[in-house]
Amino acid sequence: MSAVCANTRSIRVVALAPTPSGDRLYVATAADSGLAVVDRYTESAKTNIILPEPPSDLRMDQLGRYLLARFPK
Repeated sequence: MSAVCANTRSIRVVALAPTPSGDRLYVATAADSGLAVVDRYTESAKTNIILPEPPSDLRMDQLGRYLLARFPK
């Protein structure tokens, strides 16, 4: 994943959640309040999901249908 890591070396990852199949990673960083959706096979961030604030934890359900985000209190 050199293409993705080269652009984000100075950004601290707060939470990470892979899909059950491992084809996508959902990444929350301290730099913004959104989630980056990284395609593992093309090694690029495909989508950004805007959230009201940065999440402190991410979890994917076992079937990969739902991504749960926990926010700090």
